[in-house]
Amino acid sequence: MIKVMTNFLHYIYFPWVNYSRSGRNVQKLSAYLWKLSCEILKARIETRKVLGEETDGQPTCYSDVLIQNAKDYKLSWEETGKFATDFLVAGFDTSAVTISYIILMLAMYPEHQEAVYQEQVDILGEDPKVAPTWEQLSNMVYLTRVVKEVMRLYCPPGIVRHVRNDLDL
Repeated sequence: MIKVMTNFLHYIYFPWVNYSRSGRNVQKLSAYLWKLSCEILKARIETRKVLGEETDGQPTCYSDVLIQNAKDYKLSWEETGKFATDFLVAGFDTSAVTISYIILMLAMYPEHQEAVYQEQVDILGEDPKVAPTWEQLSNMVYLTRVVKEVMRLYCPPGIVRHVRNDLDL
């Protein structure tokens, strides 16, 4: 998937690439992602029916938002599926890149790694199997600062642009 995303613009600007092995792989991956997105949405719709869930302005997950918007704005199944696929693809790459940089920066700066670790122990205790609650997460001030600083230094979205001349901002 990373290889496909890296060369994504080739498939837009050079349509003949679609006839190559790489292009066929992209088409297979696209079909798989579409199928996966539709399965996720269908499963959520079924779950809501079984549990009798209605969000009433309080969606519990992104799928609920998509389903509600599809109803409110009379979106077709294809449009709703495309939104879900966009979310899947965008979330995959940006999350992986951000987490990788966080781990790298903490490894490069052990004093910050120790501070993050100590904060976790203070809030969650010594048991590594304890999952934090939302309230506990909101108390992780140092971790939040580290994440925000890494995202400031290494912005997740890839910007596909080559500047040939100086640019005044």
